[in-house]
Amino acid sequence: TTYTITEQTLTVRSGLLKWVVPLIEISEISPTTLPVSAPAWSLDRLAVRYRKGKAQSEGLICISPRDKEAFMADISWADPNLQVVGDRMLRRTIDGL
Repeated sequence: TTYTITEQTLTVRSGLLKWVVPLIEISEISPTTLPVSAPAWSLDRLAVRYRKGKAQSEGLICISPRDKEAFMADISWADPNLQVVGDRMLRRTIDGL
């Protein structure tokens, strides 16, 4: 399982499966221990919530990067509108968080 962050996307690869999440669509990243099926090797995970599709429904992917703090720092570097607030990351809006 690998996680790649670019200036525009978070790409998650697990075996033959691949998810590409545009950073602009991410609304929140938060710690979770949800036992749902996910491309994560641990139950100590991050839940990435994002808008998906034209219907703007909410997508959820749980991941388990080795260094969660470094992962969140990389995400906030790539998209400065995603800011760390405590142990979560939230999208900054025009009015603040």
